[in-house]
Amino acid sequence: MANLFVDLSPLRDSKNFRLLFIGQLISGLGDQITIVAISYEIYRLTHSSLLVGLVSLVQLIPLLLASLGGGPIIDRTDRRRLLIWGFGASTLAGVVLYLDVIPSHPSIWPIFALSAFSAGVSGIVKPAQSAVIPQMVARDKVTAAIAIRQMMFQIGLVVGPAVAGILIAHFAVATALGIDALTYLVGAIACFFLPPLHPVEKSKSRGLKSIKEGFSEVASSQILKGIFLIDLVAMVFGMPRALFPALALTHFHDGASGLGYLYSALGVGASIGAVTSGWVTNIKRQGLGIILSVLSWGTAIIVFGAINSISLALLLLAVAGYVDLVSSVLRNAILQRIAPPEMRGRLFSIQISVVTGGPRLGDLESGGASALLGTTLAVITGGVACVAGSLAIWKLLPKFSRYSAGEKAP
Repeated sequence: MANLFVDLSPLRDSKNFRLLFIGQLISGLGDQITIVAISYEIYRLTHSSLLVGLVSLVQLIPLLLASLGGGPIIDRTDRRRLLIWGFGASTLAGVVLYLDVIPSHPSIWPIFALSAFSAGVSGIVKPAQSAVIPQMVARDKVTAAIAIRQMMFQIGLVVGPAVAGILIAHFAVATALGIDALTYLVGAIACFFLPPLHPVEKSKSRGLKSIKEGFSEVASSQILKGIFLIDLVAMVFGMPRALFPALALTHFHDGASGLGYLYSALGVGASIGAVTSGWVTNIKRQGLGIILSVLSWGTAIIVFGAINSISLALLLLAVAGYVDLVSSVLRNAILQRIAPPEMRGRLFSIQISVVTGGPRLGDLESGGASALLGTTLAVITGGVACVAGSLAIWKLLPKFSRYSAGEKAP
């Protein structure tokens, strides 16, 4: 039974990892509260799933530019300073957004603009958070630390949307966004108590050459390509979160509370997966494990789109969240293992571009598909595309599908 549950020893053994964990846990709650609050507010004002998806497209461009451009900076700069700066900027953006939505009919363009700014900040902060893990925990505890971070993220996925639904239903969208700003302030304070976190091995190249080196590293490895491509397939085609407002309000007829439940259900399943992730760290055929997990995700989304019961829908989203957690732990474990130390910031910046950019592209894809096909058919066809894409990666990238724990990137 001990091997079933997540290994918490990195939290006990490393004060710095505890501080990182606290900052990310609290600010992660704020991230999820904001996602729900902005989606609800846009849909309330416009009744358009397409515009809900467009928010994510507006966020995507600064996210990609900041994460890819920030990778070389992370490989050369004190990451503690980057984290403090990032959380401080997010706090400021949260305060401005709170002030904008206080009127009963706020302007939409500040919501888009501030969402874009916050996405750009996260494009630097998130890869910096990932890059510092090997500096905080022992090498044999890196996978356990990844599982803990996944558990932390999933707690945010569960609690954040549920809290957002309660705050919106009983208070106001502005209240939810005000609390979000406070969570980022907590993140900045936690990082203030960290020691300087300079890269162990600094990159010698700069600018565009440095960015190009990161992409060249990915292009030369089927394993790295597989890690990034399969996550894109799952999130672009199989993540229908932009349709959650329409599903909650017009399909399941469950209002703001139902919307919070839909967002939370993925996190519930993933939280169960994170708490019981001890067995995942023992998987040897990690490439195959990722592929099977994404195939299971796509299948769950197909069935989710075909039913009318919100209870069954929440169960299926929980199943999807569980298998997504398995995939995420395995992908991160492989990347931490095979990333050269001097390129860690750039490779994690590419990963953050994929992990956070994929769902935003998925929002646009599902919003557009909904406008053409209707809400439920958009969900179903997205799940089918996810399954088909996963099978294609299994066939076309055999070194990825056969990758076993401990192997080095070819």
